[in-house]
Amino acid sequence: MALSNVLYAEKQYQYAIIPETTAMTANVTSMKLIPVSGKPTITPNVFRRQAVQAGDGNTAKAADIKVAPLGSITSISIPTYMEETLIMMFLENGAGKARVIETGELVIAFNHTPAACGKDVEFTDNTGTLTYAEISPIAAKTEVYAGCVVSSITVSATKGTDNGLFSATVELLTQSPVLEGQSTPTGLAAYTLSSKTIGTLCDTSTIAAEAVNLNSLEVKYAFNPIHVGQCTDGDAITIRKNVPELGVDYTIGYAVDGNFDEEQTKGRLATTFALDFSDGTSSTLLFKSASVNPTTTPTYTDVEGVAMWTLNAKAFALTSGNLAEIQIG
Repeated sequence: MALSNVLYAEKQYQYAIIPETTAMTANVTSMKLIPVSGKPTITPNVFRRQAVQAGDGNTAKAADIKVAPLGSITSISIPTYMEETLIMMFLENGAGKARVIETGELVIAFNHTPAACGKDVEFTDNTGTLTYAEISPIAAKTEVYAGCVVSSITVSATKGTDNGLFSATVELLTQSPVLEGQSTPTGLAAYTLSSKTIGTLCDTSTIAAEAVNLNSLEVKYAFNPIHVGQCTDGDAITIRKNVPELGVDYTIGYAVDGNFDEEQTKGRLATTFALDFSDGTSSTLLFKSASVNPTTTPTYTDVEGVAMWTLNAKAFALTSGNLAEIQIG
């Protein structure tokens, strides 16, 4: 075969996602495009075994290699700009919990238990499984991954980086085998980029009920899904989300100012305290936990001549209230 003079650029690939109405059954109708900030990374975990057998000469033999693709977990890492509808969909999926209809908030209660998810279970919301597609510019070369669940989401913004705009990294897992050589999905819905920045939070955000001058914020939601069992087609029988827990971790950079609590920042206090990062009464951007504790010794930095602390904290549930409240959009 002769060399081809037709070359493709990375920007010609597209990436799309959609909830599945039947868990682990691919859905490619009216998928929504994902505004990626770089090429997503797909990491298969296909089992390969090379037996040690006597052969003809001191060489490995192809006949001794066994490949077992079914039942393996594929991970997909998606670097993305903030698209509010998509990020909330991903959060609902990872938590196995739908948003509050009246407010649009995702509320993770102190006694949170995710929705059950198993093969062929029907869903009418975002809490089950997702179909992800890597859409190739080459005809009939699209790859489709059914049965995806969100394993983690990291949302972050830093003043002075991309003008403080929020971005996110979404991690997916699936046990369902990839569908290769698929046609390009039709009816793709466009995304709308968010204009939310770290500045959106600066006027009303608090640490331990004290107003805080934010320089950076990173919130990681770890959903920890477990795939249990294996059907004949390779799909999991059951997917259990949030095992052993739904984790919420904050990394906060903020200025030393008149409200600065040195004991709190340095983690010297045994009591927990609240974090509330919001845009105030409009409530279109909210990251909140009623009870957190520092997890590492805070670090000091100098940012443009201003003293800054970086605080790492983990959310803990109490006997009432909420572990986390989230709203984006």
